[in-house]
Amino acid sequence: MGCDQCCYEREIENKLVDGAVIGCFPNLYEGLASNMPDQVITL
Repeated sequence: MGCDQCCYEREIENKLVDGAVIGCFPNLYEGLASNMPDQVITL
């Protein structure tokens, strides 16, 4: 998942890897709520 604000500011919304979606952290946490990972790595 790419941060919506970052993707649009950097104009990379069409350059993400296949299957990646654009959203924000509340969307991420909601999507992971039923199966939280052990570790999240951000760049």
